[in-house]
Amino acid sequence: MKKRIFRVFCILVSCVFLVSLASSCNSVPESKVLILVNGSTNQVNYISLVQSLSESKDSEYENVLADGNILEIGESKTFYLAPYASMVYLYFGEKDSVDNCEILFSYDYHVDGKNEAITATYNGNESITLSGSNSQESK
Repeated sequence: MKKRIFRVFCILVSCVFLVSLASSCNSVPESKVLILVNGSTNQVNYISLVQSLSESKDSEYENVLADGNILEIGESKTFYLAPYASMVYLYFGEKDSVDNCEILFSYDYHVDGKNEAITATYNGNESITLSGSNSQESK
């Protein structure tokens, strides 16, 4: 009788453990949505996007637009940042053009308990406007 009670107890403990383990999967961090908008009067054919945990950046990064793709005037594209990256370096423009713009910014992963999207609008004239997730330029 004691062995049977012990087995039932072990099975119940195992079930509780498995249920708690499965429910904790919901706490896996989500990607952060970054919406890039071309608010300028020119097409953009080069966008560089680098995520990091510190305020460092190299001189040149790869184009995140597929070969031959462009971001038309007024068009937007959605990208996903890795969970909990604290700094983002963003570069808009045309390859080998003087009409380029770059920004290094930080953001809050959760705002009021929600994972808000970040919108970065390239306005041309060396200007990128950030909104959402308390995003702000790092100086």
